[in-house]
Amino acid sequence: MKELFLTLALVMCWAVTAFAAGQINDLTLNNVEDKLVAFNKTYNGTWSPQLAKEDAAATWYSLSRTTALAAGHEAGAKKVNRIQFFVSKDERIPSEDSRRMRYIDDMMYAARAAASLCMPGFDKDQKQVDALYDAATYSNQAILHGEKNVFTLGKYQFSAVIIDGIYTIWAEKK
Repeated sequence: MKELFLTLALVMCWAVTAFAAGQINDLTLNNVEDKLVAFNKTYNGTWSPQLAKEDAAATWYSLSRTTALAAGHEAGAKKVNRIQFFVSKDERIPSEDSRRMRYIDDMMYAARAAASLCMPGFDKDQKQVDALYDAATYSNQAILHGEKNVFTLGKYQFSAVIIDGIYTIWAEKK
């Protein structure tokens, strides 16, 4: 599963490289892991960020058994100009209903993390959080049916889609 995440991340990072418009907030390769840990701690999450792979276009982190992050950057640059979360179902959970609920929770957590990394304090405005969930998670029927949804919050563009059961949300400056 980890290899699938990394392959998808590589393809998506290459695909969006041309569209990246600048550094996300103050994210760099030196602080992205710390910011993930801080976000996780704030929400009592279960992520344990671990560096999985680095190359000229992106650095990948394994966050949990079901969630990964690709931090995209330009070759030789330390500034992160796009982030992308990948979420899959946890097949170890025996109950289909429990597996589905965990997937939805992981999806919402990844969407919230993406927005929070871009816009500190984002989660203090419940209307923004609700709008994000409506646009980028199972609440949006288009995503449920495999369609990509693109939306804007502040100066960031977010895109979300489910492909072959893997939910992905990515963010970059507009």
